[in-house]
Amino acid sequence: ACARMFDHVVQESPEMFAEYGTDPTQQLSTLFHERAGWLFDLIGTLREEKRWFTLVHNDCSTRNACLRKGGKQAIIYDWEVATEGLPVFDLVEFVVSSLEPEQVTAEEVERWVGRSHAMLVCKLSPKQRSDMPTVDEWRDLWGLSLLRFVLCRHIHFMFLCNWDAISTRMHKNVMALLAFFNDSKYGLEKISTTSH
Repeated sequence: ACARMFDHVVQESPEMFAEYGTDPTQQLSTLFHERAGWLFDLIGTLREEKRWFTLVHNDCSTRNACLRKGGKQAIIYDWEVATEGLPVFDLVEFVVSSLEPEQVTAEEVERWVGRSHAMLVCKLSPKQRSDMPTVDEWRDLWGLSLLRFVLCRHIHFMFLCNWDAISTRMHKNVMALLAFFNDSKYGLEKISTTSH
């Protein structure tokens, strides 16, 4: 169903893909038509092994967050679609929804990856830290979570929206993140060859 939705979006809104050229659009097509099964099998394997799975919000965007106490306390609300998943699922969606496209640079992505890993490590007990992913594994999980976001969440935004300013910004961020993870040494091809 997602592959048909993607084909419909490309046909109905070609302007949303024109600025990226044929390679990124083809990569997305390959993701929807050929790699979706692999992705969900890999996530299922991680779930079965109980590797790094925890409670995730599953709609963690700026629409469902606010700051209180003078900006010192973050509140995440609207938990009706919460589920079990990789903690990076929520981080990817938050980054996609909160950054401006010009902020999605290799340096900024590395900062988010490193900072989120360090914050999680400092919250864990020594016993929990022993099963914590390394920074490199964490980066791979970001790439994996980005693919999941594209397949499970972003396709619905593309299919259902009228390309308002928010959805256009999110789409630009997704395309920039996909390019980063494809071009980096911790890219999506590495995930597919080491994890399957």
